[in-house]
Order: sequence, then C-alpha cells, then structure tokens
Amino acid sequence: MSLSKKNPTARLKKIPVGNNYLWWRVTSIIVVGAMFGSALFSIWFIYSNIYTTISNTAAIAVWESTPSTDAVDITAYEQAQKNLLLKSTTTEWPANPRDIFNYADATTTTSATTSTTL
Repeated sequence: MSLSKKNPTARLKKIPVGNNYLWWRVTSIIVVGAMFGSALFSIWFIYSNIYTTISNTAAIAVWESTPSTDAVDITAYEQAQKNLLLKSTTTEWPANPRDIFNYADATTTTSATTSTTL
C-alpha cells in the first residue's frame, strides 16, 4: 500500500503490455482452424456417405425395375443338397472314449526308448 501511495504509476508497470498476448492469439487461431477443419470433415463425411448411399439406392431401384433371369449353377446346387444331407446324419460315438484330461489313464507305463552300447 505504501508503494502505491508514493508512486501511482508503479502498478501500471506490472501490467503486461505488448507481446504477452501472442499465446492467446495463436491458441485462438488453432481453435478456429480446428473448428473449420471439423466443419469441412463433416461436410465431406455427409457427402461421401449419405449422398452416395442415396444415389446407390436409386441405382438399385432401377435394377429392380428391369426383370432378368439369373443363371443357376446346377452343380453348386447339387453339392449344397449333398452337404445338407451330410449335416442331417448323426455320428455314433464310441462306447468307451479316451479320457484326455486324465494323464494316468490315457498313457501306458512301458518305455519305448532303447539304448545301444558300443
């Protein structure tokens, strides 16, 4: 308090003047640029996805209005019928399957290695 009573301009010298607002200017330019970039990206996204989907839908509607016959692959149809028959048949499980989770029951105790002496 005594400093301000003696020299009233001393408080004014502590206020930043000049180039101290450069950081805020750069930050605001970056923020505005990011907003502009996101607006351009949104316009591109809407164009590339929505409008092309609408045009593709119109093309499909035109294709549906022109009747035509499709060629049927008889060999592929017969193979699919055979695969369906194989799917409907059941397989028989063996009466005593091997227990793969119990090592002692699934292995034998005989050794299969041989040694040769010179």
